[in-house]
Amino acid sequence: MRSYPMQTAGAALAALALTACGEDAPSAEAIAAGEKAFAPCATCHTVGKGEAHSLGPNLYGVYGRQAGTAEGFAYSPAMASSGIVWRAASLDAYLANPQGVVRGTSMVYEGVSDAEERASIIAYLQSLQD
Repeated sequence: MRSYPMQTAGAALAALALTACGEDAPSAEAIAAGEKAFAPCATCHTVGKGEAHSLGPNLYGVYGRQAGTAEGFAYSPAMASSGIVWRAASLDAYLANPQGVVRGTSMVYEGVSDAEERASIIAYLQSLQD
């Protein structure tokens, strides 16, 4: 399993907060903040269960899933072979610096620098499950 260095002390605190709050059960407040923070991501990603992929893959059920495995989406070879499982630490690292975590990913977004914003987005993604 890969390890992902935290980008800042703030990122470490955000990841710790996710774990301390019960990683599998984000609060309603965190989910609402994450949904708001996710808005720019919606340009390329859908999140509704069963919704079609867009420029990027649909992210419903992404939390806990192996990277590059959403059925029907053409991932870059780098993402498909990354071996990443999307959990708090891997999502935090990837959202902070997509190209730094998966060199060759087709995601051209530069990343989210604010650790609290990343933690909110992660909480929102965690909530998108059956």
